[in-house]
Amino acid sequence: MSRIFLSHSSRDARQAVALKQWLVEQTPPLANEIFLDVDPASGLRTGTRWKDALRQANARCEAVVCLLSTNWEASHECKVEYRTAENLNKQIFVARLQPSTGDDLTSEWQRCDLFGDGPVTAVDIGGGPPVEFSTAGLYRLRDGIRGAGIGAESFVWPPPDDPDRAPYRGWEPLEESDAAVFFGRDAQIVRALDTMRGMRVAAIDALLVILGPSGSGKSSFLRAGLLPRLRREDRRFVLMDIVRPERNALTGTSGFAAALAGTRRQFDLPAAALGDIKQRCAVGDVDAVAGWMSEIRQAAARRLLDRDTGEAAVSAPTLVLPLDQAEELFGADTGPSAEGFLRLLAGVAEIMNADDLGLVVTATIRTDRYEVMQTHPALAGLGTVLFDELKPMPPTQFKEVITGPAARATESGRPLQVAPDLVDRLLADSAEGADTLPILALTLSRLYVDYGGTGELTLRSYENLGGMRRVVQTEIDEVLSRDPQQRAAELSALRAAFIPWLATINADSDQPMRRVARWADLPAESRPLIDALVAKRLMVKDNRDGQVVVEVALESLLRQWDELAGWLRDERKDLKDADDLERAAAAWSGNDHNPSWLLEGSRLAEAIRLANEPGFRERLASTHPFLDASHQREQQRRAAEEQQRRAELTAAQERAQHAQERQATAEAHAATLRRRSTVLRAVLAGTAVVAVVAVVTSIVAVLARGQAQHRFQQATAVRLVSEADGILAGSRFGSDEQAFQQILAARVLDQQIGDDAVYRAVVSRDDTVRIMRTSTPMDAVAVSPDGRLIAAGGRDDGVRVWNLDSGELIAERLGQHRDDVLALAFSPDGATLASAGRDTVLLWAVDDLGATPREVKGRTGAVGAVAFSPDGRRIATGGWDGNLQMWDGRSGAAIGAPLPAHADGIYALAFSPDGRQLATGSGDESVRLWDVESSREIGAPLTGHFASVRSVAFSRDGKFLASGSLDGTVRIWDVAAGTLAALPLTDHRDGVFSVAFSPDGSVLASGGGDNAVRLWDTQSFTPLGEPLMGHQFEVFGVAFAPDGHRLVSSSYDQSVRLWDIQHLIPAQQRGVWSVAVSPDGSRIVSGGLDGTVRFWDAATGRGVGAPLTGHENSVGPVAFSPGGDRVVSGSDDRTLRIWDAESGRPIGGPLVGHTGALYSAAFSPDGTRIVSGADDRTVRLWDARTGEQIGAPLTGHTGAVLTTVFSPDGGRVASGSADQTIRLWDTTTGEQIGDTIGGAIDWVNSIVYTADGDRFVSGTGDGQLRVWDAGTGQQVGEPLRGHTDSVMSVAISGTSLASGSADRTVRQWDLASLRPVGEPLTGHSQAARSVAIDHERGLIVSGSADGTVRLWPTRGTAEELCAKLTSNMSRQQWDQWVSPEIDYVATCPGLPTL
Repeated sequence: MSRIFLSHSSRDARQAVALKQWLVEQTPPLANEIFLDVDPASGLRTGTRWKDALRQANARCEAVVCLLSTNWEASHECKVEYRTAENLNKQIFVARLQPSTGDDLTSEWQRCDLFGDGPVTAVDIGGGPPVEFSTAGLYRLRDGIRGAGIGAESFVWPPPDDPDRAPYRGWEPLEESDAAVFFGRDAQIVRALDTMRGMRVAAIDALLVILGPSGSGKSSFLRAGLLPRLRREDRRFVLMDIVRPERNALTGTSGFAAALAGTRRQFDLPAAALGDIKQRCAVGDVDAVAGWMSEIRQAAARRLLDRDTGEAAVSAPTLVLPLDQAEELFGADTGPSAEGFLRLLAGVAEIMNADDLGLVVTATIRTDRYEVMQTHPALAGLGTVLFDELKPMPPTQFKEVITGPAARATESGRPLQVAPDLVDRLLADSAEGADTLPILALTLSRLYVDYGGTGELTLRSYENLGGMRRVVQTEIDEVLSRDPQQRAAELSALRAAFIPWLATINADSDQPMRRVARWADLPAESRPLIDALVAKRLMVKDNRDGQVVVEVALESLLRQWDELAGWLRDERKDLKDADDLERAAAAWSGNDHNPSWLLEGSRLAEAIRLANEPGFRERLASTHPFLDASHQREQQRRAAEEQQRRAELTAAQERAQHAQERQATAEAHAATLRRRSTVLRAVLAGTAVVAVVAVVTSIVAVLARGQAQHRFQQATAVRLVSEADGILAGSRFGSDEQAFQQILAARVLDQQIGDDAVYRAVVSRDDTVRIMRTSTPMDAVAVSPDGRLIAAGGRDDGVRVWNLDSGELIAERLGQHRDDVLALAFSPDGATLASAGRDTVLLWAVDDLGATPREVKGRTGAVGAVAFSPDGRRIATGGWDGNLQMWDGRSGAAIGAPLPAHADGIYALAFSPDGRQLATGSGDESVRLWDVESSREIGAPLTGHFASVRSVAFSRDGKFLASGSLDGTVRIWDVAAGTLAALPLTDHRDGVFSVAFSPDGSVLASGGGDNAVRLWDTQSFTPLGEPLMGHQFEVFGVAFAPDGHRLVSSSYDQSVRLWDIQHLIPAQQRGVWSVAVSPDGSRIVSGGLDGTVRFWDAATGRGVGAPLTGHENSVGPVAFSPGGDRVVSGSDDRTLRIWDAESGRPIGGPLVGHTGALYSAAFSPDGTRIVSGADDRTVRLWDARTGEQIGAPLTGHTGAVLTTVFSPDGGRVASGSADQTIRLWDTTTGEQIGDTIGGAIDWVNSIVYTADGDRFVSGTGDGQLRVWDAGTGQQVGEPLRGHTDSVMSVAISGTSLASGSADRTVRQWDLASLRPVGEPLTGHSQAARSVAIDHERGLIVSGSADGTVRLWPTRGTAEELCAKLTSNMSRQQWDQWVSPEIDYVATCPGLPTL
């Protein structure tokens, strides 16, 4: 394809042919590079148009030459050609054949005249007289075309100021002078230049982001590819010095201030001291900085005028700010300078780009860090163009990289040849593996240094180096001692330097990243070795900001140096945690030491451990004040919890003692009455004289005995409830089943006491559907594919089967096994149940479980795992002997011989969803993947667990594999890569025995030795609230029902449990900021940290439609309209949006006006208006139909407005603020009504009106709720106390009041009595940020920063508690738990009595 296109009128064909002939004579390589439509060799083919040829050659075309004349100007086709070139953003050379032609159309471009006075050059093309051109014009055009060349050959080599510069640069940072040896990226350079020209013309976007993975050569592309070519286009662009952020983006040695000062010096502008520039940058003086930068543009324009004489005016070129390695702006140790730089940049761009595109920022950034840049609020106003064509270079282009620099060296007079067989070998060795381009560059550099002096690089020389795969390790080995002991000591010293100082792990991609370290921070024993690596050009040492710093030259070193890669794998978690800790400490410091940023619980304990580790201790010294503050608050929290626990325990003991005393009194009183009755009967028998008196006395005795029995039953009820509450709270030993039975018995004895306890039990165990008691520990559990049956295997050699919906026991004990049943699996069609044990594998016909099962045909030994393939054709079993065996799913016959798969027993098996792979987990602590067809292992074992692997499960899409181990962790593996896809999940406090993905893949369940079933969000692999508790001993098995919201678990406590997690919605929004319920109660809407709005079916908990996108930052408030047909959302992007609740489409554009993040939004009762409150301290009213703001902002608050709400009649708005006040506003006049309420009540986070509008309730930062008289503004009664941290949200329905708190609980209150209802609702693992009430179904809905939406019952009945049981209390249990003195009662009608 041609590099230069010639546009001309057909009437000027002779001049066009002559011009091409002369250009080729001057520069012979252009012979095949100039496209001329009339050229018989390279011209247009029949049926092809000029502009189509240009579009096809877009990737290589560097310039278009337009031959202007009156003929050209009169030609419609010529103007189309020009517009095509302009639309493709090509560089255009305007060569005029006549004066005053095309002035209006082509005025943007510099002209060269091929006519005029002075010497002429005649070009003979035959067929007529020679064509004559102005000689000066020809040479000016030739020089312009040469200067526009994209290829490396168009640049001078070697640089005049560095004649000995090596043509192969290795890992040394490339500079503009290396453009002459920068090969392989010509097409990308052309497209990048076209993009820059297009941005200048459009004048809309000011940020070009050059995106690419680590090792793709982004910095080299910018420095040696794009910038040298842009510098040639000085009529359009003027370049600033390159900014590299490092730790100080504003005032560092390579920071913005230094780049600004250096560029001004290049243009001889009046001196502005570097110190002054730094000071103005540091304080964010946008006007001063924009002025200095504008002066550079004007100076560049004046230079053009001085050079291009004869032109009346020249538009100022666009200033280009190169920003290299922008990911450093978003690292853990960037500090406030990065934030200041981004804000300054945005402000300067706004000023300089007001009239034209005065400033373009050209930034390189790693692909895995772009999301952080893209979502940063400071850059929200900068239009961005993404240049993501810098993919890893395909090996087909490596030949140019290999041979090009040698050719340039030869042209410069230093002959250098690369032997053809070496070229072939290098290309072959580059065809596979990671980091090929960096490794190839390092190899060529090493070859040149060692053998370039001979004039030839040969295959033998390459083999002497050990080849590409060993080049990094060879370099390292040359630095290290050959003595094993000395080498080990040196490696230990280097490890202490790299971890934690010189390398870290990207939390988003789990890939290694370099860190810039201060020389003084590195261990003294490592410094000589680091110096040696610097000498090898593997590392870079520099003096920046008065300090010596060091960093790796390329991140490829972190992957290609074997020992270092191993260290990083070992320390992966600690390195990521260290970055997180530094960020958390910086956030705490940057937010005025706000305690809400402090760590707590296990996160704090882990952070303190890490900060005390050798090496990390020094690096994390700056976080110690943050950890100290966190520790102090944790101690206070624990002290408060302990005080509360002791108070509750004391109260429970007092209740129990009181109950026992009352029971003892009642029993004594009853005994006395019995004795009296005996005496009376004796008296009655002894004398008939006093018969009437005896009758009266007997009646009194009977009444007294009944009264004593009532007191005894009441005391027993109190005792039963106290004991049951202790069991459910975990402070007293016993099963949930016992607690339920005791509460139901207490309700029979005293209904009032029992009803309260029933509600507490239903709420605390709302996730428990049913407890199925057995007589033996249960090891395995499975659910049939149709969701009808639960099967469980136990230690009594039997299999039990229940109906999942009713809990009916269908098969009490299928007892054909002769030893423990260890594993179960249903076939995909549900027709067969496979049970595996210590003795054999049996296949049961599900439709006839009473029939004798089939036994697989072959020796099995003890089998620890069994699984059906997705098509049911195969059964896989894993033996305790470490062998893997396949069986025919129909006949049970063995397929092939046993495969020795592991060095220890196999306890876990899982087929991939497509049936092609099989995963096995073993006591040898490894997970392995197998090709099902060939029985060959796929890749290396997945290692990392340090105890037996007991369970494995594939995700729905087969991309991930979860493994659970006795080391207490769940690990998530990337199946394709064979690496960890997330940090190990470590919340279990004992071994993990079972893992299972939900059918839709959104939830992962794990069962552990800590008696807990834990749920995990599979998007973030973080816990979904608190674990499911109730089992008394280890949970050995977990399995989901096909509906995805029911879960079954089996335990050593001799029970199988059915759970319903429908009340737990994994919103997958990276944190839920707000929730609202539709007026009809059918749907829930949530606003998320990820900037989305989502709808949920309130009955099923399933998502409705796709997430609603449009906001550019996290979504705060959400609210339904009174009709339920619309939803309003507010965001940190300072806008509100209105959505159609049915279609999910936005209604109109965003509502713009606020200048700070939105914290509150609500519809008026008639749905015609919206009220909002924001960080800008204002309240605003909006027309809900047009989106227009109504009137001026309501001002008066001196802090962020955190909550706004309409009164029920719509005539008032109440607002609460961080200034600790509440204000009431007239919605018609916008005037404040009455005095400000409060003044010292802490942040007012939430306000809600009662239905009659007479009162409203506030939730505040002091953890209290207050009720206010809406007319007088006076507080009603005492504050409602119970929360232990800030109240984030309140909601009302009738007389029910709900509140959500930063203490992670939700509470229900009775508005009439101003008293709490029941105990706090626990389950969220982070702050409950928002609550709403679904009055239709009697539920409280809460959204939490833990990423979940939860549904809580507001009432509970004895029938609901009975539904969780499968039988009534036995008479023996009644006598033991209740009393033998009280007659037995079956508390659950319809359930059998054991």
